Amino acid sequence: EGGFPEQAPERQVQIVLQRVPRPLGATANGHPAEWRYDEARQAAVIEAVCATERATRVNVTFEVRDVG
Repeated sequence: EGGFPEQAPERQVQIVLQRVPRPLGATANGHPAEWRYDEARQAAVIEAVCATERATRVNVTFEVRDVG
């Protein structure tokens, strides 16, 4: 919490999920988020613009696979 007069109202964030399957999609605060998948690293990279004065919820959707 907190802030300062020169604080930007938004910030760009990048979330990297390592060792995951390719996502079906991603959202930030209910809106589609840009994402890409790095096959070699098995990493999903989600990009979002987030307000600095409130929380941001990021949801990443994966296909449910039966492992049994």
